[in-house]
Amino acid sequence: MIEAVAEFLGFMFFGSIEGFALIALVLALYRFKISESYWPVGITVFLMTLQSFLLREELQIAVLVPIVNAIFISLMLTIFLKVPAHWALFVSLAGYVGYIIFQIVISTASFGVFSQAAVEESLFKGYLLQLLTAAPVYYISRYLYSRGLGFSFDFDEKRLKHEGTVIVISVIIVLVSFGFVLYSRDRFLMLVVLLAAMAFFLYYSIIRERKE
Repeated sequence: MIEAVAEFLGFMFFGSIEGFALIALVLALYRFKISESYWPVGITVFLMTLQSFLLREELQIAVLVPIVNAIFISLMLTIFLKVPAHWALFVSLAGYVGYIIFQIVISTASFGVFSQAAVEESLFKGYLLQLLTAAPVYYISRYLYSRGLGFSFDFDEKRLKHEGTVIVISVIIVLVSFGFVLYSRDRFLMLVVLLAAMAFFLYYSIIRERKE
């Protein structure tokens, strides 16, 4: 009983750190100030971490965790920051994809120390990987915001032809591809798909920014 409670608390603590860094990156990429949204971010991080625990540990369907987390973040953006729903999903996925790419790079560069098998076998290694990803991502996010980097276009203005349709279709394709590569557990394929998705998100954001 005590061990189960300790495992739950550890999962929630380190998961919350990771969730906070992830949302910080999402907000920084699109020029939202995180210090003005602590309550929405805190609530979202708690819900993300709790559902992550339930899906991973209780229901054994970890493949759904990133998709559900992206939906939670997009709901936060829509409800609290008034971002249109299609753009909220786009922004959430862009930040999430960037975060996972960073984590895969760290894992790959560890020469097996943080391989998928090693992380699954050792709670300590899993928590350490979360910290090693979350800390630099958070400081990168702060740097981006402090330097005025990122995208700041008006989400409510439709500047591109068939913008809503393009975003919805692209989000669906990314979600389906994301789910497939997570299910396949092929890290190289995952990295290729995520890099392609990130390239698209950045390309489309740059085009949208230039139309302002």
